[in-house]
Amino acid sequence: MQVAVHTGSLTDRATVGAFLDRVRSELGPVGGVLHCAGAVDRRHPAFVRRSLGAIAATWEPKVTGVRVLDELVRGDRPDFFVLYSSVAGVLPHLGVGLGDYAGANAYLDAYAAERNAAEGDTGTRYLSVAWGSWSGLGMGEVTAEPYRAEGFGTLTRETGLDLLEQAIESRVPQVVAAAVRPGAFPPPSADGSDTWPSGTSTTQHSPHEVPRSGPARTDEEEHQVETSDDARRAAVETAVEEFVLDLMARELMLAEDTVTPDASFAELGVDSILIAGMIGRLEEVTDCPLDASVILENPTAGRLAESLTSTYAQGVERWATAQGVGLPVETGNRVVSARSRASRPGAAPGPRPVAVIGMAGRFPGAPDSEAYWSLLSEGRSAISEVPASRWDVTALYAPEKRSGHSCSRWGGFLEGIEDFDPGPFGIAASDAAHVDPLIRLVLECAEQTFRDAGYERAELAGSRTGVFAAAHTGAYAARIRTPHRNTVTGLNQNFVAAHLAQIYDLRGPHFVVDTACSSSLAALGMAEQALRLGECETALVAAADLLLDEMPFLKLSASGALSGDPVCRVFDARAAGLVLGEGAGAVLLKPLDAALADGDRVHAVLESVAINNDGRTMGLTTPNPNAQEEVVRRAQQLAGADPSTVGYIEAHGTGTSLGDPIEAQAR
Repeated sequence: MQVAVHTGSLTDRATVGAFLDRVRSELGPVGGVLHCAGAVDRRHPAFVRRSLGAIAATWEPKVTGVRVLDELVRGDRPDFFVLYSSVAGVLPHLGVGLGDYAGANAYLDAYAAERNAAEGDTGTRYLSVAWGSWSGLGMGEVTAEPYRAEGFGTLTRETGLDLLEQAIESRVPQVVAAAVRPGAFPPPSADGSDTWPSGTSTTQHSPHEVPRSGPARTDEEEHQVETSDDARRAAVETAVEEFVLDLMARELMLAEDTVTPDASFAELGVDSILIAGMIGRLEEVTDCPLDASVILENPTAGRLAESLTSTYAQGVERWATAQGVGLPVETGNRVVSARSRASRPGAAPGPRPVAVIGMAGRFPGAPDSEAYWSLLSEGRSAISEVPASRWDVTALYAPEKRSGHSCSRWGGFLEGIEDFDPGPFGIAASDAAHVDPLIRLVLECAEQTFRDAGYERAELAGSRTGVFAAAHTGAYAARIRTPHRNTVTGLNQNFVAAHLAQIYDLRGPHFVVDTACSSSLAALGMAEQALRLGECETALVAAADLLLDEMPFLKLSASGALSGDPVCRVFDARAAGLVLGEGAGAVLLKPLDAALADGDRVHAVLESVAINNDGRTMGLTTPNPNAQEEVVRRAQQLAGADPSTVGYIEAHGTGTSLGDPIEAQAR
């Protein structure tokens, strides 16, 4: 036996053709073809989340590839041309979640029929074999529950090759070759009323072992139902869980075995659009209006079913009664869906209260801290139209949603950001225009903060003062047409803290923090930790943000997160999105005991800081109410604070219908 090997895409006609010409010159004409090529995208269990590129990659070897190969060997008039198809193309419900793969295999079945009609009785016989699961080769063994429930098992290599020989000898144009349980599929009826497509031959072979329907239950997975009330509740919760599982499978077009009680909705492909559609169906069960947060707080079918059953007991009971859900025939054990264990706060050093001994701020309509307090106490709005010095708002504003335009022309803007005296900061006049306004604002706020705390530069020089600056690389660099040797230190984000170290000779740790909306709080948390661990004696926390060009407005308009009017209606049923603003601020921190010993003025006391992340959710901008609640609890625990003693809460309200309810509920 001689074997010639070529690797590469079947759609590369020139390369495949050259390979076949070499085969013909060495071995003679092609006498038969086995087209076994195939691909499947397993990155996303939900077909609806696949890109057109991923679908095209799945179709390429079976659709374009088979045509190219057929055309290249057609002159050899091979005796047979076998196309490896799949039962997913014959029984569509087995291809749920793999619609692209099932469709590509169905194409092979149709292609075989088309070519047989063209060839006639004396030409090449095109045979499409819809294979079941194989073990030990190919795409691997199929373990999906619908596949097993249908009666299919797994072919061994020897059995599969034997069936291939039978298929070629039979000359039946379309064959299903799979291991099945005896009796699972009745032979085709005389009147053709069987479930297989017309012209299909079924070759049944008993597998050596058909996999069981599922693993044995462990003691930890079982829960004893002891009373009739408990049994009733268990039956209702099970019915709700089955409803949720069915809803998820249909909405995401997934195989039922993929959507298990403990499968994460985010991993399955649920996003904010699907959440909106699911809420209406879930309200049928609860007979009550629901908030989207109920899905975010309970991101698996098992947890969601339990939550709905317990929280909306009366409505769920009415739904269950209408569905005919009754007491189980036997009381006994039932499976309780596995739950992800909630993370518990790790051990941390005891709290060391931190004092705020200096502060400064510059905000829209308020050039300093005192003016800012006056603005707040008087309830005045500092929102205005976009200044002409920023960008041409008339050219980019469109009240209706339009690509490349902003639905808003309002925001909170600082005045006089062009005004900067470089002298006190040791910056040459020729370099001033090459320093990002973000850095200028941080420098000015730092100077005001040190003065508010009563510290002269000479007292700060050489001190173990840390700097934790919340900032990001802005758009100012685009305005510098001709950089010079000092431009790099004036425009890069990482030099924000470095400027302060240079100017004031500060020797503590210096960081620049960018965690988007939480940058200031994250910087504060890092500073508190550094003070608690003794990495610095005092810590300056500074932050600044500016809206120098239209890009933030365009991006948030496109995403639907920007308010179309000048009001950000936080925690309001009329919430329609964000209103953007800019500003700068800083605080100087010192451990409370040290501040009192040094005679510092104490503006406020910081008892504790806790930081975490939402983890995986339905998308990068979708909040996690459980994670938010957890971090609040951790902050209270670290501070030893009784929640009942909290008298004031400042929230990160975004004016959105999804974010605000979760923010409020977490607190």
